[in-house]
Order: sequence, then structure tokens, then C-alpha cells
Amino acid sequence: MTVLSCQSQTFQVGGNGAAATSTTLPLQSFKDILGVNLAIASFGAVGYGTIEPNTSHEDSITFTGITQNADGSATLTGVASVGFISPYTASAGLRVSHAGSVPFIISNTAAYQATFANKQNVEAITTNWTVPDPVGNTDIANKQYVLSVATGGAVTTDKVIITAQLAGETVAAGNIVYLKLADQRWWKADADLTTTFDGLQLGVALGAGTAGNAITGGVQLGGLCTAFTGLTAGSKYYLSNTAGGVSATAGTYTVQLGTSESTTAMVFNPQTIPSSVQYVPTGAIMPFAGSSAPTNFLLCDGSAVSRTTYATLFATLSTTYGSGNGSTTFNVPDLRARTPIGIGAVTKVATFASRSSNVITVTGLSDTASNEFQTGQKVNYVTSAGAIGGLTTATDYYVVRTGNLTFSLATSLANAQNGTVITLSSDGSGTQTFTLTLSTRTLGETGGEETHAMSNTELLAHAHSGTFITSGSSNNGFASGSSTNTSTASVGSVGGNQAMQNMQPFLGINYIIRT
Repeated sequence: MTVLSCQSQTFQVGGNGAAATSTTLPLQSFKDILGVNLAIASFGAVGYGTIEPNTSHEDSITFTGITQNADGSATLTGVASVGFISPYTASAGLRVSHAGSVPFIISNTAAYQATFANKQNVEAITTNWTVPDPVGNTDIANKQYVLSVATGGAVTTDKVIITAQLAGETVAAGNIVYLKLADQRWWKADADLTTTFDGLQLGVALGAGTAGNAITGGVQLGGLCTAFTGLTAGSKYYLSNTAGGVSATAGTYTVQLGTSESTTAMVFNPQTIPSSVQYVPTGAIMPFAGSSAPTNFLLCDGSAVSRTTYATLFATLSTTYGSGNGSTTFNVPDLRARTPIGIGAVTKVATFASRSSNVITVTGLSDTASNEFQTGQKVNYVTSAGAIGGLTTATDYYVVRTGNLTFSLATSLANAQNGTVITLSSDGSGTQTFTLTLSTRTLGETGGEETHAMSNTELLAHAHSGTFITSGSSNNGFASGSSTNTSTASVGSVGGNQAMQNMQPFLGINYIIRT
């Protein structure tokens, strides 16, 4: 008999089946593709129905021996069968017999007929059918087709490749690329720019590509990649500071790409080293409690080290901390018995808020006892309008601290030390500032004293008191004679001629530098 193309339904053949020349099938059950019993009413009046009505492929079926129940279900009575009516002439090649008690499908999709579930004997029904390859997103594909197109050919397990990927810029085979979230295109990754690899998908361009166009061969995300040249077998490779490049040594940030199997093949498995080291750039210095430097670090002990071995560090430091032997080595910073200080110039600006007699209150300072405005510090006073009575704009004065946010001013350091302050007579007007400027420090500069021997000029000007004794003889005035008077001064002295201790409380610890 001929099975016509129809909307997908499942019939189960009953009895002894049907011969190829039969015009009806003995019907045992009538279900949809989910296995749910269908009421005959679903297809029209009892005894007759049409599938795909009002279409150019309209087919009709007739039912015998079936009674529709009140609830819409169908009951088989006697010998039930389904017959087919079609305006088409059956092809002899489509005429096949059907065994009894097995399901078959009437469908208008040949691929669906060939792959429906795993029902027995479906293949027997479709033996003579040609199953087309899927075209649309909703087309059904068989296993053979899936295997033929997976990963561009036969299924393999040594690589993961995605095709039809657009380049964000010009790329070449073997370039390390990353997927930019903003435009969903692949751009070259760079080891000194975290924005090109941090938390992003990395891959290898398998061929050339230009901005906005597909990358030939696609992008490989992992597995054995043969897009490289000039590798050394058995070596680790890293993302380079050259955009898209690979290197046998880590760049500014360490992104390990994989291990090479040959001069052209690498097992590509990109990964970064732990964040405790990863995001410490070359040249960064940090305290370290150990006695020797860990991997990727050197002690900051002033040692001369190789310009070749530590080429990345040398590119960062140059000879700022010492030129080594002048040709093949350079010196790392020496922080033994020293503490680092920030370079450059810095100012601290306090702004006039109010005045009470000779005491000025300001804003802009931290309300702490250790802020920068201490007695003896020199500040420069500037006003945008009228000056405070007793002061002159663009003039240096010395602080006499009275509180965290209050101070008076003196005309000299000596007056500040002695507490001799300027008499202020008015508040002034406009914006009035008092600017403290700290000394400028340069990169690699050293200085400071562990102890300090004070000189006479550094001492606070002062006077000494003493005991004066007067002695002598004289005539009583009744006779001629002479008179002698002698004065003796006795002044005490103190001091031990020792240098002044200049050390803050400290803890000895190593400093290390990232190579």
C-alpha cells in the first residue's frame, strides 16, 4: 500500500498487518506524536476526516469500525481500519507492506519520518525515502548529519573550535585573541593590558581576518592547536606584551597559554596565575616577612642583577637605583634600614573660616593632633580680596599651633618657638588660604638621619641666669685712701654632647620587588 504525506500522526497497525496492495490499514490505535489517544472528532465527522485541509497537499483519511464517544474519545468496534484518499497517483517505489501490531507515521516531513523517536520499524517504512539535510532552524536532523558537521567535520575530542567569528581588527593565524563584550568581535590580547584578558574568553585565530570580517577557519578555544610557528617542543608559553603574540616568558601580567608539543602545535589551555601575584606589576615593591624572596620577586637589597635575565624589570627601573657593572647588570632598590617615601611635591591647603583675637580657625585639615599644621611649620598666606589685619597677602608666616583646626601666626621661626604671635585686628575678606608645601622628593633619592647632632644655630635662642658676688675695701671717708670692688659670676652648664635619636618605632622586615 501507499503511505501518503500527511500531518504527523501515529497509527498502530492491528491484526495481520497490510499488504503492499492494500487500500486500508487495520487500525489498532490512533495517537498523536506524544502518544496521546486522539478523538476522531479532531479530524472532522465520525467516519471521515481530512488532514491539512485547504492546502495544496490536502490528503484525506476515512475511518471504519470506530465509534466516537460523548467525551470526544474514540472506541474501536469490530474491525477498525483507516483508508487513504489522495488526488495523487501512488508511485510503485513507495508501495511497501506493513507488519501487524507495529507503529508507523504519516508525516509531511521526510526527515521526521526517518528519525521519529526510536519506534521500531520506522526505518522499514522509510527504506526507500531520501532524507534531505536540514535547512531551517526548526528542521530535524539525523545522527549521520549531526556527526558530519560537528566541529567542521568528523567529531573529535582534542579541540574546541567555533566558526563564523568576526575580527575586531586585523588578525593573523596564531594570534591570541579575546572576545570583546561590547561588540562581540575578536581582538588581539595583550599581557600588559588587563582589559584584554581579565575575565574574558581567550582563543587562537586559526587564520587571517580583518575588522568586521570573518576569521578564516574560526577561533580555537582550547585543545591541540596547530596554528603556531617557531615554538620549542615541551616549553610553556605565555601571552606577550606584543598584542596577539606568544612568548616563552611572561609579560607584565602572567597569562599562561599552554605547553607546546612541537614547533607548530600547542595544547592551548589559557589560565592566569593566582591574583596574589598576578596583579602585582613588574617593579612593584611590597613588605615581606620571609627571609628570602619568593618566585617572581627579588629582595630590595641593592644587589646587582642581570639585565638579560631580568629584562622586564630592567626596562622598568633602568639604572635609577644603580648601573651595576655598567653593561650587563643593574641594581635593584636598596631598602635595607630605610623606609620608602612618596616622590614629587605636595601641598596642604587650609582655608580661613573665622577668627577669635589672634587665633584663626580653618577648614581643610584633618581634625587630628597629628595633622600637618604643627608649631614651626612655614605656610604661605594668600587672599583673593582684603587681608586679615596684621597680615600681608603672598607672605610666608610660621604656625603657632593652638588646636587641631586652630593656630596663630608668627613672623619668624624663633618667634613661633617662643610663642610671640602677630596681633590680628580684622577678619579680612574673599577666599583666604594658608598653604603648607612639603619638600619635593625624586625617584631614587635617598636622605634622612637615624640620629641628629644639633648645632648651636638649631638651638632655641635663650638666656642663662647666674649668681653674682661683689667684694672689696674702701676708706671710711674721714681720711684719704683707695677703694677696690670685685664681681664674680657663677653660671651652670648641662648637656652630654650626644646625638639626638631620630627613629620612629619600627619593626625590621624585608622588602621585595616584582621581577
